[in-house]
Amino acid sequence: MSITIETLKSIQIFSSLPEEHLTNLLPICSEMCIEKIETIIFKDGDPGDALFIILSGLVEIVKPVENQAGSSKSLAKLPSGTFFGEMALLTGEPRSATAIAHSTNLQMIKILRPEFLNLMAKYPDLAAKILGALFSVISERLRSANLEVVTLYETGRIISSTRNPSEVSKKVLDRMVCTLNAQQGRVFLWNEYIDCFECSASFPENIEFFPLTINTPAALFFQELGEALLINEPFKESATIDEVCLNGFKSGSILISPLVDQKKTAGVILLAHSQPGFFKLPNLTLLQGVSGQVSQALLSGRLLQENESRRRYNQVYVRADL
Repeated sequence: MSITIETLKSIQIFSSLPEEHLTNLLPICSEMCIEKIETIIFKDGDPGDALFIILSGLVEIVKPVENQAGSSKSLAKLPSGTFFGEMALLTGEPRSATAIAHSTNLQMIKILRPEFLNLMAKYPDLAAKILGALFSVISERLRSANLEVVTLYETGRIISSTRNPSEVSKKVLDRMVCTLNAQQGRVFLWNEYIDCFECSASFPENIEFFPLTINTPAALFFQELGEALLINEPFKESATIDEVCLNGFKSGSILISPLVDQKKTAGVILLAHSQPGFFKLPNLTLLQGVSGQVSQALLSGRLLQENESRRRYNQVYVRADL
């Protein structure tokens, strides 16, 4: 891999820069390649000395959880075209999270803080435009973070108000449809007694669905869905997910996230919009957080149902002995 002016033009924060500026920027852009997945790029608390721009591959940003040894919370999974570590250029303060290679053959551009400061002194107009582009993205990330905090709070409030899975599904789906302006939404829950995914909630409500049995392409796709997925192109999976889930959408934008119970797919949340590219990466991150909360609620609800069944069984057994 070699970094060229064409490479810089393909990156959103540099795409509006004239070629003269790109020529001045090129010398401080060094290439960085990571072949092995789960390689740590930097750790929480490390010196903030560089900005990274992803050319190909995936990077996961995680935050260690205090008082829980080895535990961490995934904050985002960043695809090609995005950047991270930008606060290093602005403040030079220690890293506030850990960045990990989430794919093999990860290719990035690395811009060191000292070299960027020299660029600012030498070409202030260029530096001002780069900083403006960075601030625009940072501002959007802050808005997304605020939205995530509010939505996760509301989801927790919904979950705490009821243990009924269908009621939780409907209220959470209504909240997500409203928050993300989705045109359609579904929650499918796995029914282990009849081996199928049943539609627990839908938006609009007047759409009816037949259960998705284990041998259908949609059910198989749901069970193999390891993590949340953002689709912003003509749906390659449309035949797999099944038209019954998309309600005729052939292109546009889809968010889909699994609900996991003891490492098994207990259901999925699916949101759709007919406009291509409508959903963005922060929307995916938000849905992941909500799905995690709902997954815990489903597990708690199932345990409560098991305890209630056990209590009733014991009552019957004791009365029979008497």
